[in-house]
Amino acid sequence: MSKAFVFGFAIGLTLFAVIGVGASRRQRDVQRDAEEKARQELAQYNAEIVDATPVQMAVRTERERIHGKLYRYQYLTNKTISELLASPPSRILGIDLLIGQGQVLTESRSPESYFGELVRASDVVIRGKVTKKASQITEDGAFIFTDYDVSVMEILKDNSASPLAPGSTITVTRPGGKVVVEGIIVKARDRYFGPLPLSDHPVLLFLRYIPETAAYKAINSFGAFEVDGSSIRPLTEEPLPPGILRNGVSPLQTVRAISSR
Repeated sequence: MSKAFVFGFAIGLTLFAVIGVGASRRQRDVQRDAEEKARQELAQYNAEIVDATPVQMAVRTERERIHGKLYRYQYLTNKTISELLASPPSRILGIDLLIGQGQVLTESRSPESYFGELVRASDVVIRGKVTKKASQITEDGAFIFTDYDVSVMEILKDNSASPLAPGSTITVTRPGGKVVVEGIIVKARDRYFGPLPLSDHPVLLFLRYIPETAAYKAINSFGAFEVDGSSIRPLTEEPLPPGILRNGVSPLQTVRAISSR
């Protein structure tokens, strides 16, 4: 056996060993990355499921059936939730839409004019605090809505058809929410209708009455605000007309003044 052959054979064995070590390291790296991704996905799932409402497909109460008919999103989504669940890419599914069901206002407005219009269009205007929420799939199966329990703190405009009392609780239905179906979390968001916050901050709501269920819904995408002291934050990503939230002007005081006329 020639020296050249022996030398070449030794080099070959060395290269084979180096390649094997490199492949083993890559395999360990891939495995470690997969395990880390799985841990992150599990952590996210555990965090998301805390406030997801467990539901069964096509199982609704009469009130949920009525509220579910208020929101028709099927023409905007490519698939129904049932179709998405047939082959879910992960354990958390999201439907995120940037649409609106209210009038888009772009001209500059005064707070008195703007909030006066909202008050006149409302059956009820209240300041309240969200105490509970439950989500459900819409009747067309393409989206999610949420029914919120809101404790009434202040009545700025009362409902003549069904008067309210301070301290009472009303149901406010709103598009968007989160459910868990057969272990899969499904989230839906219409960014023009942000969720009502479960927090220490009250909300200012401009509402329309739903006689069939004695509940309420937002008059449009501008019909909900989070109150923080003398300032308010619109619960919509739809831009408000310029001049509405001027510094030094309390929107809540403006609404109170308009409602007391």
